[in-house]
Amino acid sequence: MRGNARWMTAGAAGLALALAALVGPRGAADDAKTMPKEVTDGVLKIADLLAKNKDADVSKEAAELKKVDLKFPMRLFKLRKNSGLGVGKAGDVPEKMDGIERQLEEVGDGGGIKDFAALQEMGYRTAAIAAVSEAKAPAKAAGKKNPKDWVAWSAEMRKAGLELAEAAKAKNAAGVQKAAATATKTCTKCHDVFRDDE
Repeated sequence: MRGNARWMTAGAAGLALALAALVGPRGAADDAKTMPKEVTDGVLKIADLLAKNKDADVSKEAAELKKVDLKFPMRLFKLRKNSGLGVGKAGDVPEKMDGIERQLEEVGDGGGIKDFAALQEMGYRTAAIAAVSEAKAPAKAAGKKNPKDWVAWSAEMRKAGLELAEAAKAKNAAGVQKAAATATKTCTKCHDVFRDDE
């Protein structure tokens, strides 16, 4: 009987190891190219509300996403192939440039896309992600990580996104470039303090 129990225990352990090898490290599936639909839908809804100047509803919708891990809304800045929202219609921008973060950097440096409709959309989406970030401010300070800075930088990012959208709507290339550069600088300031990974 004991021999059978040992065999079953060894078999179970082997099965667990095999499954772990297939699945990968804990959290790997979570960090793969997955994006909860509620996050994408929520951010797009907030972007639409911002475009319609419905600020009161923005706070309510951003609060709805407080329960999700911030890595998901932030991932929407990434390339489309990495679960990002992308810029414009799929295929309009080269794959290696088809991400909000990449376009903010390029446009801020005077390059990037020149499609004002896509830039306007990108601005509202940037502001929407910033609104979610602001809603997820940490409750208390930890070393140099001050919640007041988090809120201030999130608000600055939201403002830059809205300025980008308005400049794109007016087809003001200089305004678009300035707002994109501000957004990129704000991202860097916040990440330098608050981001622990990468």
